[in-house]
Amino acid sequence: MLAPFWRGDVLHECDVLEDIAICYGYTKIVPELPPSTTVGGRVRMNKFTDFLRQELAQAQFNEVLNFVLCSRAEVTTNIFNEDESQLIKIENAKTKEFQTGRTSLLPGLLRTIYENKSNSLPYKLFEAGDCIIADKSTDTGARNLRKLAAVITDEVQEGSKKGIFSIVHGALDLVLKKSNLVFGRDYKLVPTESPFFFPGQQFAVVVGQEELGRLGVVHPRVLGKFGWVHPTAMWEIDVAVLEKHYTASFA
Repeated sequence: MLAPFWRGDVLHECDVLEDIAICYGYTKIVPELPPSTTVGGRVRMNKFTDFLRQELAQAQFNEVLNFVLCSRAEVTTNIFNEDESQLIKIENAKTKEFQTGRTSLLPGLLRTIYENKSNSLPYKLFEAGDCIIADKSTDTGARNLRKLAAVITDEVQEGSKKGIFSIVHGALDLVLKKSNLVFGRDYKLVPTESPFFFPGQQFAVVVGQEELGRLGVVHPRVLGKFGWVHPTAMWEIDVAVLEKHYTASFA
């Protein structure tokens, strides 16, 4: 049996059961205790995400919260990515800011630093949130990816030997160290060639045979797309991959 096309509220089996309960009458249903009892609690992924948030906050990073929806250009042309196969597009979007689901946290962080350009530098920001990608293997045709990203931007300081890449790299090392991963033993950095980052200053973070994320100095032409001119370094990691390798338990 299929629900008629005008019943847009019928999405799952529970919606059909709700209609049956309404027809039968809620007052006629005798409440019964379930045969087994369980104790509710937060999902381990959410606990782990809060743990990472706390570590970055203690490292003097400020957390931002952006919309899951963004403009199409923000995740394609602005970051020089022509692949739209993973985009979940919104039909008849009312505004250009909400045309598709974000596939990365990095463009949103770049937009955030531009919108806060009136504040004094440097900026040390991070965000932990879900991204949306197309996946035909799921019943909805899409799935969420929990990601964590950080950005550091500052003015060019003459005579300074400590660049922003070393600072943002140190923040990533801190997060991975707190997750019981040791550089050289558990993970390594592999040079990459992405148009988003500056050549020679970009790396993939690899754990075993699996890519955890990427980091590097953002290319000036990408910064120009977001109206920013100051040197900027960023990284982004997949929290699900990191959580899989995190063996400690939570209280």
